[in-house]
Formats: sequence, structure tokens, C-alpha cells
Amino acid sequence: MRAVIASAIALLAAFSSAQGLGPGEPAPPIKVAEFVKGKAVTDLSKGVFVVEFWATWCGPCIQSIPHISSLAKKHEGKVTVIGVSVWEQGDDISALVKKFVEGQGDKMSYNVARDEGMTMAETWMQAAGQRGIPASFIIKDGVVQWIGHPMNMDEPLEQVVNGTFDLAASKAAFAAERAVTAKADAFTAAIEQGAELYRGGDREAGRAQIMNADSGGDPQMDMQRTMTLLELYMDGEPLRFRRTVNEMFESGPEGRSNLAFFCLNASQTPGANKEMIGKIAARIANHTGDADPFSLYFAGLALLECDNAAGAVKALERSVTMLKGMDLPAELIEEINNALKMAREKAAAAS
Repeated sequence: MRAVIASAIALLAAFSSAQGLGPGEPAPPIKVAEFVKGKAVTDLSKGVFVVEFWATWCGPCIQSIPHISSLAKKHEGKVTVIGVSVWEQGDDISALVKKFVEGQGDKMSYNVARDEGMTMAETWMQAAGQRGIPASFIIKDGVVQWIGHPMNMDEPLEQVVNGTFDLAASKAAFAAERAVTAKADAFTAAIEQGAELYRGGDREAGRAQIMNADSGGDPQMDMQRTMTLLELYMDGEPLRFRRTVNEMFESGPEGRSNLAFFCLNASQTPGANKEMIGKIAARIANHTGDADPFSLYFAGLALLECDNAAGAVKALERSVTMLKGMDLPAELIEEINNALKMAREKAAAAS
């Protein structure tokens, strides 16, 4: 019964959080601490506006700045762009934001403000269910038209400017997106409540809560369920743990990749059973069947944590070989090569 009640509470909470700001709704007021660049804009009632939320510590936000500037230049005289810094950290946020904006120079060629406490973060971002930045809002004559990532803003902004934007379709798409988010929130809440029951000693009720959480067949949510059970079983039920490990291993490259990632996280936990974790990671690393370079990468890192540098070298060398020729970010390739270098150094020191 407790599991059923918990699931109902989770669904209600997720549904409630899904209500609020969206396309077709009046735009909240612009209430910021100060404008650090450009002109102060507070009236959104006439014209087209972009309100974009970012932070000085946010890498994707920084990468989006030149694109936003190019859109501001393209629609100059037709669109007013306002970048609002939110969720900043530090003792002197004003100085932090001003220094960053000055450093951007012409790359950040639009109006820039910083939030007044959490005002804009709450009345815009939280109200619209936006949890990550950068996030952009397109407004026309005081009404929200579109909400999304600034890198996806070109087409909707163009349509809003030329009067061909389909607001009804935007509302429907946003509602569908929020419904998916609400379902995922309900699932996560049910999983977390089940884990709490399990850790509190009621393993049967906790396990039932987790197993009965409705994923709708979503593979990522189903994997979240499995990873949660794996974590719980590792310390509580060794037989179930071994069975779950075997099921993940035999499920294919993706299952082994997730299992390797679990090993990496588990190996970094204080008091971890590194002998057992190391054996699982070595099994993944030594698998000669259908292999995934990322499962080998995670397994290699886990083996490093478990003081098996020689095994880590073998796994990481296989990963590097398989990744050659793949179109991957330079930062990721560098990260993997650095891990291999570290493993080789540790293996050499141990020999």
C-alpha cells in the first residue's frame, strides 16, 4: 500500500510542477539587479524580444554567445535580445558578471543583465520548468511564443519576426515536452522513494516500489531502475546483485557500458569493495565479443581505481584503437589519452 501511495504522490507532484509558464502565456516582468551591458529593457509589451538565461560558469552558455550575437545582428531593429545571468555563485556576483561580459567584448553584442537574487530564475525558468541553461524565450507583444535552447532558435525567431510562426503548434509541442518531463519526474520520484524504503529496512516494499514504477517502456528510465537496484543489491543482497550483473553483461554492448559506468562510480565510493568491483570491470574489459569503446573506457578507469593498472592499460588501449577515425570532440579524445597515459605510468611504477 505504501508503494501505491508513494507513486500517487509522485505523479501528483510531477503534474503540479508541469503547470505554469509556456507559449501563449503572458511574459513575466523583467526584474533584474542591473544591466551590465547595452540598454535597460523592462517593457516587453510591444515588439519581438529574446530573453536568454546563462551563467559565467556554464560552458554551453559560453559556446552559445557568438550565435546569439549573430542572431541579434541579423534581426537588428526588429528583435531586442536580453541575456540574463542566473544561478551565479560567489561573494561579489556583480563584479564577476561585469568582468566576464567585458572579457567577451564584441562576441557578446546584445543587452546583458544579472538576476536580482533568484527573481528571474523563479518567475521565468522555474515557472516554465526549465532546469538547465542556456535557455531562451521568444516573446512577441508581451506573449511567450517559444521556449528552448538558443542554438535551436533560428527558425522560430525568423518565423516570429516575419509573422508566420504557428503559436498553436508551439503550445502543443511544449505541452508534449512537459508531459514527458512530468512522467520522468514521477518515475524518478517513485524510484527514489523505493530506494529510501529499501535502505530503511523494508526491502520487499522498496523493491516492489522500484519494480512497479511506470517507465512507459523508456529504455533510459528502465536502465535507471536497473542501476538503482544494482546499487542497493551490492551491499544488501549479493545473490540478486550477481544475477543483475550477469543480466546487464549479457544484454549487449549498451548493458556492458552501463555496467562499466556503475563500476567506475562504485569504485570511487568510500569503503567500496574494490576486489569485487575490479573483477566485474576486468570481465567487461576482457570480453572478446561485440565491444563498445566507451564500456572499455569506463572499465579501464574503474580498474585504475581498483589498483589494477595493467588491466586498465589493456582496456584503455583497446578503447583508443576502436575510437580512431570516429568523429568525437577533441576534449574527449584528449581525456581518454590522458587516462591511458596515467595507467601506463602506474603500471610501469608497479612493475
